[in-house]
Amino acid sequence: MLTEIIAEQIKAIPITNNHPEKGLVRKAEEIIENECNTILTIHEIADKLYTSPRNLQKAFKKHRDYTPMQFLRLRKLYMANKTIIANKTNKCTVKEIALGVGMHDLNRFSKYYADIFGELPSETIKNHSK
Repeated sequence: MLTEIIAEQIKAIPITNNHPEKGLVRKAEEIIENECNTILTIHEIADKLYTSPRNLQKAFKKHRDYTPMQFLRLRKLYMANKTIIANKTNKCTVKEIALGVGMHDLNRFSKYYADIFGELPSETIKNHSK
C-alpha cells in the first residue's frame, strides 16, 4: 500500500493504540489514500471526519512528523509517478497527469515531483516511454 511507502519516506511511526486522536489520524490517512485525486484542502478532509481543520492539524502534529496536507501532497506525487510509469505509450502530458491527481499548479507539481523523485515528471515520462 502506498501509505506505508509514504510513511517510510517521511519516517512515520505506526500508530498502534486506540487514542481518539490517533484514530482521527488513521482515518484521515485512509481518506487521503482512497480519495487523494479529488481532495484539495484540509477542510475537505476535516469535513469527511466531522472535525475541524485545526483539530485535525493538532492530531497530526501530536502523532506524526508531517501535516495532513504534506501527506496528501506525497500521496498525489506517488500516484502521479505510478501513472507515468504505467503509461508506456507516452500519450499523457505532464499537465494531464498533474490534473488527474488533483494538482492544479503545474510549477509546484513539477518542483515537488523533482524533490521526491530526483527528476522532473517530463524526464520520467521520457525515460519510461522507451
